[in-house]
Amino acid sequence: MAQIRPSPAVTWALVCAGLVWAPVLLEPLRHDPGNLVQLARAARSGVATQGLEGALARMGLFAPAPGGFRPLGLDLVYEPSWTIQVLGGLVLGLLAGSAVRWGAARRRRVATVPARVALLGAALLLVTVARLPVDGLASHYLASVIPIVVFAWAAIAWRAALHVRQLPRAFDRPVVMRLVPPAAALSLLLAVLAHPVSTVGSDLGRGASTLVLEASSEFRPGSSVTVSGRGYLASLSTTPAVALQLERAGFTTHYLYAWPTSEDAERFATVRAPADTVRVHLIGSDTPDRTPPAGFRPLGTVGLSGRDSVAVYVQVPSPW
Repeated sequence: MAQIRPSPAVTWALVCAGLVWAPVLLEPLRHDPGNLVQLARAARSGVATQGLEGALARMGLFAPAPGGFRPLGLDLVYEPSWTIQVLGGLVLGLLAGSAVRWGAARRRRVATVPARVALLGAALLLVTVARLPVDGLASHYLASVIPIVVFAWAAIAWRAALHVRQLPRAFDRPVVMRLVPPAAALSLLLAVLAHPVSTVGSDLGRGASTLVLEASSEFRPGSSVTVSGRGYLASLSTTPAVALQLERAGFTTHYLYAWPTSEDAERFATVRAPADTVRVHLIGSDTPDRTPPAGFRPLGTVGLSGRDSVAVYVQVPSPW
């Protein structure tokens, strides 16, 4: 009886799948509650979610640039134009068409596999959006779905490559394949130029951390410090940076917003802070309400290019 041996491609695919899924499979063994338990609790929590309307409003994520033809915000929360929505819908339509066998794909079983996998990922993405709480900050987690979008484009390109043989002789396969590397390099260059890497978040975090650490001599060693922010610049970027530097300096920090259900990172939630905690409050220039909270004194403002800035305030319990 002949032995069935997997091809090298299948072997490498299984190895890669194992490496990719290993953290997910090991996570429940290292954290309590694990992801599966948290998902089950969230499903039964009764918290208002974004629903189908919220999911459809994010179809623009599949437009020809992640988030549409615009630089990504720090939050990925915006009202996309109808043009971006239509473009995203067209990409999903192309993906669905690529998942069906027709033309040259009828002769190759694997022709539709990437598109079908990508289509499943796109469906799960939209389901995830639909299940997110009705909270602007919750949509920040959509930043992690960009790989799904890119894989969808790659699946469409894979399917298109199968039809190269059907092009006129002047554009035969060897010619097209020679054009692919420079075209890919040019596309990558244009993508970088269109969406340059921004250091605004890290620069603001570094400056705000410096102000807080300079004032930390007033804090009791090892005490609790609660760091909160107002506006996306402060909440999603600067707050974690300040909290991390305070942790490194030996303080116990609380800086996460409480999720509707319990999670493994709950000890970092601001609601878990003791009554005598030091409070650091950050206010970003991207929020209309910049009034400092009562009882806080200013430490300074970190500004960049005259546009983005974060004001830093602190409240130390008295007496200690």
